[in-house]
Amino acid sequence: MCENINEIQETRARLKKIILEDVKPIRKKLDGLLNEQAVLLCPFKIDDIITLDNGKKGIIKEISHHSLNYDFMPSEEFEFFDKFDEITSIYAYSLDDKEFTITWQCSGLRMIQNDTVVGKVTFSDISPDKFDIDVDNKKVTQKSLNSLVDNIDFLTDLSAIVK
Repeated sequence: MCENINEIQETRARLKKIILEDVKPIRKKLDGLLNEQAVLLCPFKIDDIITLDNGKKGIIKEISHHSLNYDFMPSEEFEFFDKFDEITSIYAYSLDDKEFTITWQCSGLRMIQNDTVVGKVTFSDISPDKFDIDVDNKKVTQKSLNSLVDNIDFLTDLSAIVK
């Protein structure tokens, strides 16, 4: 039993070393690259003032990546079709017209005193998968359920049951 405990401790130490020396730096680099891409994708910039869903103004203080945790459609060589949802796979692809599942999200501070002073209350998680983005008017409005599913008509094929 004592040998087993030593092996456990050695394995834990090796794993900790790998995480600290390899995984964390790679994750930090990946987050940096994803955030750079998010800034390029985002139609707004830091310190832009936007109109929020409630009609109030807010100032953007951060733009970061937003991962869409959707599985891509499997190719025909895989046998686990039941694990995937076709709707979310297509939606993830069409969101930014890019073949990866990240997009941007922004957060910032709400404006106060008739939208003239930066307040302390935050807003967050403004992203194109949850909000309609009016770039010209710098306005965001939360998507209704209808707008989330409007673009999936091509997935509904009723020809087999309509006679």
